[in-house]
Amino acid sequence: MSKSRYVWFLRGTTYVTAGTLGALILSAAMPPLLTATSERALVNAPVITLTAPIAGMVDPIRLSEGEDLPADTAVARIDNPRIDRATLPHLEIRLVDVADKRDHAEHKAQTLRVAIDTLDAELDDKVNAMQRLRATELTALNARLAEAKAEREVARVFFMRQRKLGTRKIVSQSIVDEAMARLRASAERVAAAHATIGREREIQKALANHVFVGEGLEDLALIANELRERRLDLAEAERTARTASIHFDELTDLADAERARIDTRTSSTVRMPSDGRSTTSFASRGQDVASGETLALAI
Repeated sequence: MSKSRYVWFLRGTTYVTAGTLGALILSAAMPPLLTATSERALVNAPVITLTAPIAGMVDPIRLSEGEDLPADTAVARIDNPRIDRATLPHLEIRLVDVADKRDHAEHKAQTLRVAIDTLDAELDDKVNAMQRLRATELTALNARLAEAKAEREVARVFFMRQRKLGTRKIVSQSIVDEAMARLRASAERVAAAHATIGREREIQKALANHVFVGEGLEDLALIANELRERRLDLAEAERTARTASIHFDELTDLADAERARIDTRTSSTVRMPSDGRSTTSFASRGQDVASGETLALAI
């Protein structure tokens, strides 16, 4: 072999070796360029893990390996007949009791409102009638006061005359003393009339303010006391109804939450989160699984 041919042979061998090594390095570092597109997508697709959302017994629907599964496809159902249901009946019994207490309090409050309205009307009628009666009585007392004042003036004039006659020894001292006693008696009647009128005006003032303390107001005081007791009973009934209503709403929320818990824990359907293909199934019909346990894999 000539020298030039040997050089070309050596150079070609070097190029072939370098190309081969380069091809091997590229094939190891990158996906095979000659692999079909569908096969590369299958190899590189992310794995979808289907897990049990609740504990219970598995009822597979579509878990066959290699089956195409569109998004939202139901692949299995989990049933849990052993879920604890003891709390809900207890809540429902309490709801009935609280509702009865609330309704009873509301009915009592309504009855008391009617009774209070009736007593209010009765009291107003009696107060108005009493005020008219007292006004007439005050007129009569003023007339008696005027009469007592007139009698006192007559007694005063008579006493002055008798005292002058007594000074002149025309009448005896006993007659003068009798005139003095008559004047004092008439003055006392005037004072008594003033006092009676004062008391009557105080009673009328008390009537206007619905304060029933005084002679002749005993019946009104009884009605006012009964009205006060009914209003206290009404306030208590309204407070009881309001508290029971709040408690009922709270228990209703708890019962609704418990029903929702039972519904979500009694059964649940496992669905595909996106389009994929079932590759591996780990569950069989009737198998007990725990919450979060893997049922199948898909890509």
